[in-house]
Amino acid sequence: MSSYMLSIVIPIFNGADYVEDLYREFSELRPRGLQIIFVDDCSTDDTVPKLERLLDPLAGDVLLRMHSNAGAGHCRNRGWEKATGKYTLFFDVDDRMHAAAIGAVLDKLELNMHADVAICAYTYERDIPELGSVMNKEDITIFDK
Repeated sequence: MSSYMLSIVIPIFNGADYVEDLYREFSELRPRGLQIIFVDDCSTDDTVPKLERLLDPLAGDVLLRMHSNAGAGHCRNRGWEKATGKYTLFFDVDDRMHAAAIGAVLDKLELNMHADVAICAYTYERDIPELGSVMNKEDITIFDK
């Protein structure tokens, strides 16, 4: 059995502007047992060198590198293969993480021995406000059920 409570799989393509802040934010969850898996989809910017400086393999951090650009879905599948946590979170590199919210979800999952999945509401913070901030219609339907 893994010592990790949570594996986080993050597909990444040219995300050098985001990796340091995201890594620092997720590190707040280290005491809970965290494995961070970045899957690089052939970035052409400074993403990989930044990750190589940041990641701590002894703490469970993993950097997988794709041989050809295959898209976020394929990267998530590759990361899933390496995830060893009790729970797995798929996260995008340009999203904002809220450690307290993720911690609360983990607490709820641990209290309910029958829970296999958690679906959380979200809002968008967009550069173009007229696009709105509500969840996607399909996600609302699933969440409401």
